[in-house]
Amino acid sequence: MGKELTYLADVSISKNHLASEREVQFYMRFLGQLVVLTQNYKQPELSKRLEKQYNELLSRFSPFVNG
Repeated sequence: MGKELTYLADVSISKNHLASEREVQFYMRFLGQLVVLTQNYKQPELSKRLEKQYNELLSRFSPFVNG
C-alpha cells in the first residue's frame, strides 16, 4: 500500500494534478485507520511507523488537496 501511494504521489507531482483520486482517498483513509487501530491495541512501535508513513504521504499529496 505504501509503495502504491508513493507511486501515485510521484505521478501526481510529475503531472501536476492528483492521479487516481479515489484510490488515494481510499488508501489514505485506510492507512489512517491502521494508525488508530494500532494505537488502540497498544502497538506503539507499529503505530509510530504507520503514522510517520501517513504524515509523509499526506505532505506529498497536500498540494493537490487544498489547491
